[in-house]
Amino acid sequence: MKHLRQLTDELMAKKARAALGGGEEKIAKQHAKGLLTARERIDLLVDAKTFVEFGQLNASDQPGLEETTYGDGLVAGIGKVNGRPAVIIAGDKTVLAGTEGSVHLRKSRQMHALAVRNGLPMFFLHEGGGLRMPDGMGSDGISDKLFPRELLTHHRKVPTMAAILGDSYGGPTWTAVSCDFVTQLKGTCMAIAGPRMLELANGQRVSPEELGGVDIHHQYTGQIDADGETEAECIEQLKRFFHTCRKTRMSGRRCGRRTMTHTGWLRKCFQFCRTNVAASMICETSSPALLMKGTILSTRNNSARR
Repeated sequence: MKHLRQLTDELMAKKARAALGGGEEKIAKQHAKGLLTARERIDLLVDAKTFVEFGQLNASDQPGLEETTYGDGLVAGIGKVNGRPAVIIAGDKTVLAGTEGSVHLRKSRQMHALAVRNGLPMFFLHEGGGLRMPDGMGSDGISDKLFPRELLTHHRKVPTMAAILGDSYGGPTWTAVSCDFVTQLKGTCMAIAGPRMLELANGQRVSPEELGGVDIHHQYTGQIDADGETEAECIEQLKRFFHTCRKTRMSGRRCGRRTMTHTGWLRKCFQFCRTNVAASMICETSSPALLMKGTILSTRNNSARR
């Protein structure tokens, strides 16, 4: 039987390995792009030494990935922001490109439930490639419960704030557009699907900026409230908005100046879907620009979000 000290040393070694996400090489690539890692972003958001990570040693349940996917592309936990406890969820691009697998989504659901049960606000620091298809086929972590329970219910009960700090497709996008406040880093993309998928679907080539850049969301979809030149600026915007939120648990989706009903949230999500270029995969149109401009559902009503 192993000695307790030996077991403790093995655990600490695993935690140290998990703290590196996808490894030092992936971290170096992230820094070379001028971007921070998930844990570095969290350090900018929370008060010093207050963040407690949950599920750090959770790994993908796909065979052969147990020792290389700690966190399964998601860093989540509780920390203090401006002296107030909050749930923080950050996509880890260094682990399988930040894609969403079954363990990733189960951990996300648990954090949503924890926030609602305790009346804690939620912060999302997004960068990720959407659904991981090998995990999605028949996985119990990806189901019809994910969309209505997390987005339609949870986001209406506690303050929610999101920052798009890297290219985000699929799940991170749906989460962000349901939040009370959304900011986006300039030069990044927020869309339902990526440019490559759009090209494969209908042959249209479009750049990430044209697909879901800051200008697109300011001018057409209305899904972001602010933008920033740097990640630190975007995170500071989240903290300033959070300062205006109520300190008590909310009975409706109220935070700062805005109130949104269940029906209003659905309308906003469908509007985003129709105004996003990725929707042209299922629409008969030859021009992404025409799609964005021609199918907007009362876009000017989004001024209520600003």
